[in-house]
Amino acid sequence: MLNPATQTLYQVRGSLKDAYKAASDLDVLTCGAEGFEAAMRAHEDAKELSQVHITLFYGELLKLAQEEEAKKERRRQRDRKEFCRCVDHCS
Repeated sequence: MLNPATQTLYQVRGSLKDAYKAASDLDVLTCGAEGFEAAMRAHEDAKELSQVHITLFYGELLKLAQEEEAKKERRRQRDRKEFCRCVDHCS
C-alpha cells in the first residue's frame, strides 16, 4: 500500500511534469534537491505544491537519470572493448 504522500504525488504529477519541462536547462544529476525545488517553484503551476511532492518527484527523476547514466557508461565500456578487439584482430 502506498503512503498518503505518494498517493497524492500521482495527483499532482501533471503540474510537476509541466514545471520540469519548462526548466529545460535543469540537470537533475547536478542541481541537487534545493536547486530542483527552486526550479519547480519558478513555474506557476508548481508554486503551491508540497515540498514532499517535489522531493518525491526529484527522487524519481534522479533515480531514472542515474540509471540512464549507468547504461551509457556500460555502453561506452562495451564499445571501447569492441574497438580494442577489432584493432587487435586487424593488426
